[in-house]
Amino acid sequence: MKIHIRKNADRIIKQEDVLLLATFLVSAFNSYFPIILFTVLALYAVFIQRDSAVVLKTLSLFVLRTTAMNSQLFSSFNSFGGYRYVLIFFMVGSMIFLSKVDGEGKRVCTTLFIGLLVIAATSVLSILFNGSFPTLSLVRLLLYVTAFYGVVKTIGATHRRVDWVEYFCLFFGIIFFISIFTIPIMSLRTRNGHAFQGVLGHPNTFGIYAAVYLAFLCASKRVSRNFRVFMIAATIYMLYLSESRTGMLSALLVVALAMLVYYKDRMGRFVFIVVVSVLALAFAAILFDEFLPTATDVVSDFLWKKHKESLFYSKRGPIKQFAAKFAYDPIIGTGFMAPFQAGVRDWSLNFELFVEDANVFLSVLGNCGILGFLIWITLFSKLFSVGNKRLCYCFIAPFIISSGEMVFFSTNSAGLMLYVLFGIFLFSPKESEGSLS
Repeated sequence: MKIHIRKNADRIIKQEDVLLLATFLVSAFNSYFPIILFTVLALYAVFIQRDSAVVLKTLSLFVLRTTAMNSQLFSSFNSFGGYRYVLIFFMVGSMIFLSKVDGEGKRVCTTLFIGLLVIAATSVLSILFNGSFPTLSLVRLLLYVTAFYGVVKTIGATHRRVDWVEYFCLFFGIIFFISIFTIPIMSLRTRNGHAFQGVLGHPNTFGIYAAVYLAFLCASKRVSRNFRVFMIAATIYMLYLSESRTGMLSALLVVALAMLVYYKDRMGRFVFIVVVSVLALAFAAILFDEFLPTATDVVSDFLWKKHKESLFYSKRGPIKQFAAKFAYDPIIGTGFMAPFQAGVRDWSLNFELFVEDANVFLSVLGNCGILGFLIWITLFSKLFSVGNKRLCYCFIAPFIISSGEMVFFSTNSAGLMLYVLFGIFLFSPKESEGSLS
């Protein structure tokens, strides 16, 4: 078995991937299929395959199927009253148990484990003293800590035999390539009839996964340069159609960082390209006097979303909520990923309760206070110091994405891919070029 794994280590698609893809497609036809079929696959991966890599692949497809697919293409999802969270916890817990990390990777995992443990302890204090919905906060905290640690540890244990960059580049590449052909199909734009979402379930979801995909695409070594340029351009155009400001800004910053890393030793050429581009735009603006106002209007409408009075119009509610949380207890915060109402103490477990934080930094400050925020910053500063700096955009992308769409702690949705990006940053070989090669 070991010989077989080494012999096929360079293959992106393996036998289990065919089974997973078939399950994913079959699950589109019935609302009960996803939970039933993926439960069987999870049991197969844990007890028969006993491979944390297969569990991570299963979990990734399960989360994508149950939270992110267009309702016009895939049937609605029935979670059997929250059983979905039980299945996710089972898979991330199994990944921790099955993953064996050695050498330098073990020290990285130990650092992450201790850091998450300290953050969890601080959060528990906040939850017990100030939380309005303690049970919900504790469960979500447990899911976050185990999912983050489980994903990173799995990548650390399997990165020598599974090329996770190429796997997820292909994984999302298929989604976004197919989405190109849905651009003229207005019936698939289910949110408001005009914002593009491709084969995914929401324009904002499309924006988040697009930025994640571009990080994988920039890090890939197998994708040809011409196809890479085509997919970057096509994805950015689809992001414009989606009206997702967070997705667009995150994607542009990821690509810009990747180019900066790639051209670091060729800075003269990079500066030359930038200067020529700026001069060309300036020339076009002078030659065609209507170009600049039109471009300004397009950018303004996209960023402000026609709410000219404020760039942060859609964030007023979350920012106001953060202010209330922080004012109540600025030292240890007011709980973890649950609504806060001063004087309310509800120990029931209701996963339907929704909390929308403005961004990850305000979320940590409001949930964990100044104490938790400082511990959180210290942990990620330490992790950055030991990762592959040539893939720095894989480390930075989760923070950029979560500055507009707060999915950093959403272990049951797009947050899972953010943890994958962290794992790739931490465990990719330091000598790897890993960018726009």
